[in-house]
Amino acid sequence: MKVIVCLDERRGMMFNNRRQSRDSVLIEDVVKDLCGEKLFISPYSEKLFENADVKLKVKDNPLKAAKRDSVCFIENCSLADFKDEIDEVVIYLWNRHYPCDFYFDLNMEGYTLKSVTEFEGSSHEKITKEVYIK
Repeated sequence: MKVIVCLDERRGMMFNNRRQSRDSVLIEDVVKDLCGEKLFISPYSEKLFENADVKLKVKDNPLKAAKRDSVCFIENCSLADFKDEIDEVVIYLWNRHYPCDFYFDLNMEGYTLKSVTEFEGSSHEKITKEVYIK
């Protein structure tokens, strides 16, 4: 399973049950990389993709619903319990410190950094994209 997350510099994902930030260029990059594949998301993430040309599978727990070869965009779910199923992790880094109370909890031991790219977003001067594989 491939998992896509957005993190701040302290690996934070959310604060007070809200995403830390959103960026339309980042969403375009996610959709481009899907190459027509379905994207599993939670109802919370649906608004991010409302104008995107993407096949969505909206599930309360997308990690539980996804198959081994699926792609999941995760904002508000713990990843630790699915570590054995996750073989690729795409991390978009906001390159900022945001307030956070929900953190990325996947132990990255056993993953190898495959690529790093940087781009300018619509709301961030620099977004770093890191791709890890098992």
